[in-house]
Amino acid sequence: MTLHPSVLIGLSAHDARREELGERFAEWVRHLGYEPAVTDDGAQTLTWVQERAFAAALLDCRLAADTGERVWRRVRPIAGRRLVLMAREPRSDLWFEALRAGVGAVLPLPPREATVRAALRAATGAPPPGARWSR
Repeated sequence: MTLHPSVLIGLSAHDARREELGERFAEWVRHLGYEPAVTDDGAQTLTWVQERAFAAALLDCRLAADTGERVWRRVRPIAGRRLVLMAREPRSDLWFEALRAGVGAVLPLPPREATVRAALRAATGAPPPGARWSR
């Protein structure tokens, strides 16, 4: 049995469509050859990042820890460029802060499969383990 690297998908619990988004993300990530780990819990996200190795982490910028702090700001020092920040609001200040902080990519929500694929490639620096990349 071959183990596939995991991709963390952290969605905001305040998003009414989080289940649907989580399923869509999981399907795309699985299709690319990664094992998805989906959560909408900030504390669980922080625990997983500290205990497990992820090829990349796709985190909604609104996902918050119990303290109210945005989870992506705590994950960024651990994940570095493997962090993909996702945002519904096209606020340039958030995008510039994230890119200046060294995240691998900023992904607009709602997602499209092609943008998720491109963001994962930017974050990991390589094609995923089980997919062919079309040019």
